[in-house]
Amino acid sequence: MNAIKKEGDELLSIQVVDGPRAILLPPEAFDGQDFSQPLTELEGQWKQLLSSQSSD
Repeated sequence: MNAIKKEGDELLSIQVVDGPRAILLPPEAFDGQDFSQPLTELEGQWKQLLSSQSSD
């Protein structure tokens, strides 16, 4: 969605469909900015937390 927004398109409605279920997402949550780096950082934090808990 961010890639679409970054191209200049306006997001009016976003719906994620998984089988019979659908989740509506707020279009204002997508600003066109890439968030792969923050996700990678978050993944590293979770891995660190999980590894520190398993060594207790």
